[in-house]
Amino acid sequence: MGLQQVNPAADPLDLVPLADVKEHCTIESDAWDAMLTGYITAAIAMIEDYTGVAFGVQQWRLSLDAFGDDIELARGPVTAVTSITYRDELRALQTLSPAFTILDMISKPQRIVLDPDYQWPATARIPNAVTINFETGFAQMPALAKQAVLTTVASWFENREAGIVPAGALAMVRSLRGIVL
Repeated sequence: MGLQQVNPAADPLDLVPLADVKEHCTIESDAWDAMLTGYITAAIAMIEDYTGVAFGVQQWRLSLDAFGDDIELARGPVTAVTSITYRDELRALQTLSPAFTILDMISKPQRIVLDPDYQWPATARIPNAVTINFETGFAQMPALAKQAVLTTVASWFENREAGIVPAGALAMVRSLRGIVL
């Protein structure tokens, strides 16, 4: 079983522009642009990993050994399930009709649920017999997530050796995780 990114979001600077970071950090020189760009990319990736949320439109693939009751999609927000394929008992590649499934957009994580009028098809007993391709991600960075990136980049710029995501930045994005504390 595995989750892999097929196509990442476009340029991270489309989500959090370098000019916004430089203004936030009160940096006028272009001498730090390469470092700041790296920090922006790393901060977005760390916040995505922490929240399980994708920023920018991305394509992901989930591979499973077999169908289960519900299939959780760990990266959200899922905007579309583009295909579900599987190897049948004879190992022939099949495509599951979208009519058999329901995308539960409310649950966190979002999940694919089998329509009650159908049953999951039998699959070959091989690793990764089921493949689900889906599109996920906020087209625009949520305001709190953008602020968390700005705060993180500023902290890393001021404390280059620390490399720690500030607690305040994590607090800003905690609600995206779907966890009630």
